[in-house]
Amino acid sequence: MSPGDLILIMQMQGASVNTTNTTAYGEITSYNNAGLYEFACVSAVPGTTSITVTLPLMNAYSASGNTQVIRVPRFTSLTVATVGSIVAPAWNGATGGVVAIETTGSIALSTASAINVSGRGFRGGALDNNSSTAGSGPITTYRSTSGNDGAEKGESIAGSATAYDVLNGRYGRGAIANGGGGGYIGITSGTPARTVAGGANGTTTSTAVTEFTPNGATVGAGGSLLTYNPVSSLFIPVSGTVLNDANG
Repeated sequence: MSPGDLILIMQMQGASVNTTNTTAYGEITSYNNAGLYEFACVSAVPGTTSITVTLPLMNAYSASGNTQVIRVPRFTSLTVATVGSIVAPAWNGATGGVVAIETTGSIALSTASAINVSGRGFRGGALDNNSSTAGSGPITTYRSTSGNDGAEKGESIAGSATAYDVLNGRYGRGAIANGGGGGYIGITSGTPARTVAGGANGTTTSTAVTEFTPNGATVGAGGSLLTYNPVSSLFIPVSGTVLNDANG
């Protein structure tokens, strides 16, 4: 980072949600500052942990909301080659998921090139080989601290699994904000049940073994659509589903 650089400041998370074990679980009660962003020009870099900008910032940002400061490459023009693409670094819980470029001239993309952030945003529920008692019926818990009550929820503007632990649990079918809820499939006999993470859209991708008959399936709830003004707020995409296999 150097004086004259253009930076993008963007708060990734920090929204508040309903935490009751009901159908209202995960509904956004306040965006707080999640999604706020702005561009700024660097005037000085006094040290490794501080940056001075030329004008006062328009918004307030929270470190606990995983605010990113991203250096924006500046070009007079940009051409992406036929076999080339610009890909965002994957979101890792603190940084990534964003492509930001400035040009004073044109941007040329061929039909085969791309600026791609697909699958680089909020992560799906993590693989967790927890199990449920064989023969138990479908579990419809919206949130739980136990993996026996469903798979992990996907990340969202309200946080990730560690933040969900504070919100009464990372497991269960309830979706949090724009992150999908964790699904559940019961097995009538034999080995423990399988659970399926709802990921971005709450769909299941079960591959239950044929020798066991599912006695019902509870699909993780799909994440909510976000209501916002793109002039003042932006959000990274939510990634897909993750299979949780309690059979190991």
